[in-house]
Amino acid sequence: PAIDGYNENVAGSEVLKFDAAKAKELWAKADAISPWPADKTLQLAYNTDGGNKEWIDAVANYFKNNLGIKAEGQPFAKFAEILKLRTAKELPGLTRAGWQADYPSLYNFLGPLLKTDASANYEGYSNPEFDSLAKTYLAASELAAQRKATKRMAGILLRDTPVVTNYFIN
Repeated sequence: PAIDGYNENVAGSEVLKFDAAKAKELWAKADAISPWPADKTLQLAYNTDGGNKEWIDAVANYFKNNLGIKAEGQPFAKFAEILKLRTAKELPGLTRAGWQADYPSLYNFLGPLLKTDASANYEGYSNPEFDSLAKTYLAASELAAQRKATKRMAGILLRDTPVVTNYFIN
């Protein structure tokens, strides 16, 4: 909300509302396609030098209490250790990430992280429609056209869910 162009009514934003019953229903569908082993623990990597343990523990408890999945924090001394494993595609579970925009632009939270082959797109997300809108944004000389592109980009991300955004700091 602190960045110009923020819009809370992006298509698909209803998925951001907490709904434990819906989450359980969707997990059951996913589990039917690719079963999660009952004895497996979902690891949530975090760096201990950044004050992340408490909220990682809360997320792990969410998985346990709402989906019945064993989950726990996986501490690393430094964020650089996690990033090295992420880059090498060797991280065994989920991870926390952080991003600070260089410019006060919504695009600066979208393009560098999620455009195909972007420098910080460590998980390899790729969507041609998203990429096309990124080009539209970069070519636009009018703020209204840029806002329209980023709103549509955000809608795609809410549909595809390549990452889960859990909060922002203003």
